[in-house]
Amino acid sequence: SNSPPQASGSRALSLAVRLLRALPAEVQEGGGWPLAVPLPVQAAVYDGSRAHAAFYKPHLDCKEPASNPRRLTAILYLQPPGWDGGGELRAWRRDGEAVEIAPLG
Repeated sequence: SNSPPQASGSRALSLAVRLLRALPAEVQEGGGWPLAVPLPVQAAVYDGSRAHAAFYKPHLDCKEPASNPRRLTAILYLQPPGWDGGGELRAWRRDGEAVEIAPLG
């Protein structure tokens, strides 16, 4: 493509958002529960490697689970082929144990 990298990246991000917005219909079609996608989509860029790790600090998305409308969270990793710079999701169980989930694909 002759597009500048920024324009190419904008198209890729736009496609990624469209794919994420289509996910609830796919889940429901597979027999899942009714889902809705909120209008805002959070995007984050972490430019680093295992040697220069960038990360979210541990946090709660919702302090009151009973009032949290979220039932599913989707994370889309947009790394180049052959990426080996980390990217694991570290989730904390209620018992305080960490569970690490590596990106697939």
